[in-house]
Amino acid sequence: LTEDQIGEYHGGEKEMKDITIATYHMAGDKTGPFRKEWGLIIFDEVHHIPSKLFRKTASLQSTRRIGLSASPVREDSKEREIFALIGREIGGDWARFFDQDYVLKPDVDIHFVDWESDYHRMKYQKASGFEKAIIASKNPAKMPMIGEFLDEYEDSKTIVFCDWIEQGEKLAEEFDLPFINGETDYDEREEYFERYREGEIDTVIVSRIGDEGLDLPDAE
Repeated sequence: LTEDQIGEYHGGEKEMKDITIATYHMAGDKTGPFRKEWGLIIFDEVHHIPSKLFRKTASLQSTRRIGLSASPVREDSKEREIFALIGREIGGDWARFFDQDYVLKPDVDIHFVDWESDYHRMKYQKASGFEKAIIASKNPAKMPMIGEFLDEYEDSKTIVFCDWIEQGEKLAEEFDLPFINGETDYDEREEYFERYREGEIDTVIVSRIGDEGLDLPDAE
């Protein structure tokens, strides 16, 4: 392939070429230029396909299709829909991956946090839908508990994940830690991760950008 054969189609650039790299959102548009017969479609992070937004691209017509994923598991247990929408599974034996320690099963402890006040509890009870998750995530009582964990594991390499930018900024300010999110410059982001790998910093706060493709295997 040569560079002039490859086009990008997303919010910042829209150019169709022999090879077109696109976001799921753009490719799933029912009236867009992707509604034609393709020779090959490659679905990266294919475990997203069963979701409402991503599955629109599964209706694109192609001679061949390949879905790629290192984690074909879903919280909603819709793994079978991946194969129904894209094709049969090849090359992966997850039972063997676990047995040979390529994929580790972590020890998980869930700590329930009380509401900081009746005001926050009532606010949560009156909310509905997605708003409940936002209010719960911003419960101020989480802050001191996170502080306790950071003190307890101060000699361990730690990652603090958060859903909301505002939440991450407050944590970063409270504990004087770097907060890496979608607005962080790419070079700056990679510099933080490299310093983490090298042991220069032992704790980072990461937004949802860390949900996939984050290569920090020595996190403890």
